[in-house]
Amino acid sequence: MSAALPSGTAAPAGPRTRTTETHCPYCSLQCGTAVTAGDRPATLVPLDSPTNRGGLCSKGWSATELLDHPERLTRPLVRAVPGDRTSPLVQAGWDEAFDRVVAAIGRTRARYGRDVVGCFGGGSLTRVRVYPVREVEGLLVVDV
Repeated sequence: MSAALPSGTAAPAGPRTRTTETHCPYCSLQCGTAVTAGDRPATLVPLDSPTNRGGLCSKGWSATELLDHPERLTRPLVRAVPGDRTSPLVQAGWDEAFDRVVAAIGRTRARYGRDVVGCFGGGSLTRVRVYPVREVEGLLVVDV
């Protein structure tokens, strides 16, 4: 479980730590938080932003637990044999992984039409986050 500090308390900064003022990733309220990461466990302090006024819900308090989850993926995995769903997953570079996604979207659209690929997002899919997705020409983005 991640360590949580009382509001207004700064995490001790170690040589490999960095504190970033950000927002909770879970819902459209975008509650303000300060996350200190680098040395584990990561710590989270709610900020006094207009939406959360120094508090967080249970999902917000648990946000840093994802950073240390043993099944968290930190590098792209692709099929050893492209297109073979029985092929084992192997580690790949980001460029190769993105190239494969772009190629698969292109093949799908060529076969079934340009309107067959879409992206569903929730409240935390901000305009900044949706911009790279919208770069795929004609991609339908639906906020749910």
